[in-house]
Amino acid sequence: MNKLSNVNSLVNVQMAIDLNGFKTWIDGFLSPLVNICLWAVPTVTIIYISIMGFKWFGKKSEDEQVKPFWATVKDGVIVAVIVEAAAMILKIFGVN
Repeated sequence: MNKLSNVNSLVNVQMAIDLNGFKTWIDGFLSPLVNICLWAVPTVTIIYISIMGFKWFGKKSEDEQVKPFWATVKDGVIVAVIVEAAAMILKIFGVN
């Protein structure tokens, strides 16, 4: 009888977990992070492409083997799109 009582109390504790409170806590943590990423990622991407462009022009004059500039731009834009899509993915799962 004692073991059955322990199982019932364990079930009651698991049913008493406040999922809405947890979701509110997660939203409070992720919402500012997502908002910062929505403006920071394009800014960082533009800075990255600019830096890589200057490096590309410098290496072009030295006649070294270089990756094409537009391939570098494409890589930067792909990373930015994936990171920006994180906000949409979070909304799909109902986190944000």
